[in-house]
Amino acid sequence: MATAWQRKAERARVAAVRAQLLPGHEALIEQLAADGVTSGPAAAVLVVRAELRRRAIAAQIEQELAGAAERFAVTVRAEDLARHAQQFVDRQFVVGVVVAVDDVIDLLTSATSNSRTK
Repeated sequence: MATAWQRKAERARVAAVRAQLLPGHEALIEQLAADGVTSGPAAAVLVVRAELRRRAIAAQIEQELAGAAERFAVTVRAEDLARHAQQFVDRQFVVGVVVAVDDVIDLLTSATSNSRTK
């Protein structure tokens, strides 16, 4: 049975972890808050790493999509493709899925070509 001091310390730890929230990383924060061991500073490091990884993936996708627009003669602007890809990657990242850039390009270009043929 946890003592009053232990319960108070755990509430403080959970609050410190939740204070590290960056939008888009809610699932990670809740996982860290529930693990019973991660401190606030450790959560901050993990959230920043996750955000940097998300941004790196987004930049890579944006670069790949700009090239994909030319390779596939897509009439949709590269900025629109990049925005849609970013939204897709963000949704997947929140649930812990890292999506390959080529898969996103294939998905978007096939959706674009299907909409043009209808």
